[in-house]
Order: sequence, then structure tokens, then C-alpha cells
Amino acid sequence: MTTFDLVHLNVAEHVCSRRGMYTENGTLSEVLAFFDGYSLAMREGAAADSDRSPDLLLAWLVDECKIDNLYDPRNRTEKIIARFGSEDTAFDQMLQHASTLSRP
Repeated sequence: MTTFDLVHLNVAEHVCSRRGMYTENGTLSEVLAFFDGYSLAMREGAAADSDRSPDLLLAWLVDECKIDNLYDPRNRTEKIIARFGSEDTAFDQMLQHASTLSRP
């Protein structure tokens, strides 16, 4: 890979592809908590052009997995796993969707 082959990733892509780098164990519930914290920080004072990919990915998960209460961690984790069959498959699908979101 050369310097010209480098692709800038959005935050959601970074976290989904290297979740152990951003969370202690890389579990689905930890990644969702990371996205919650990131989204809260962005709402509290980030510039208008900040990376909103975690918010967009969470919104997609709510719709895709029919999550009625995004802020009940057990509810959303269970529904995501039920929809995709496993955490690994869920991360594969999340990464695939995150790659369609805007990049910095």
C-alpha cells in the first residue's frame, strides 16, 4: 500500500474495525457505550462539521433491529444479536453500513 492508497475512515468504521483498540474487551455493549459517549460529546460542543457517523450508525441499528428503547443497554444488545445472529456478524454488518456513511 502506498501513501496514495490510504483511505480516511469515519469514527464508526475505526471503532467497528478495531474495537479492541477503543474499548476494553471489544464487546458489542462496550462499542455501543463508546458511541453513546462520543455522540454526547459531539452534541455538547463540537463543530458543525464533526464526524456524526456514530449517531448515524446508532440510528440505523434502531431501525434495522426494531429497537424501541435505545438507552436500555440490555434491550438493544439482545435485539441486535437476535437480528444478526451473533456479535461478530453484527459487527460485520455495522462495519459494512458505516462504510457507506460520510468520511472526514
